[in-house]
Amino acid sequence: MIIRMRPRFARSNLEPPVYVDLVVRHTHQAGLIRFNLGHGEFIEIPFASQLEFNILFQRLIDEQVPLSAGGALAGAIDEALLLVKDGMLKGYPIEISWSSPETWTVREIGPESFQWDEVSQVETIANCQFDPRTLQNLNPC
Repeated sequence: MIIRMRPRFARSNLEPPVYVDLVVRHTHQAGLIRFNLGHGEFIEIPFASQLEFNILFQRLIDEQVPLSAGGALAGAIDEALLLVKDGMLKGYPIEISWSSPETWTVREIGPESFQWDEVSQVETIANCQFDPRTLQNLNPC
């Protein structure tokens, strides 16, 4: 008998962790991943191919880096979920979204995420220490 635990979520009104703010594609293959570092600071990590993008995003999922929810356009979490559904990525991405300008939520997103259990510690869900500069010299091959 397999017991499945429900995915978790946490809310906060403190400074959010570093998260993927935006994915920009310059071509079908190449583009950049923009990280929000807080306080109006951003860092952009380029990728040259879909393979490199997949490697970067798999690392972000593995390291529990939050991915922004979409609004009028698809968000970074939407792109990750499509790649998980297609079998290109594995794991449960972490979504970050805002319910007000000061209040944000991180949640584990899986194929059957309809209800979540609330936890009090954000760091049990999201990597609050991630530094995207560690991806700058990542060689995908």
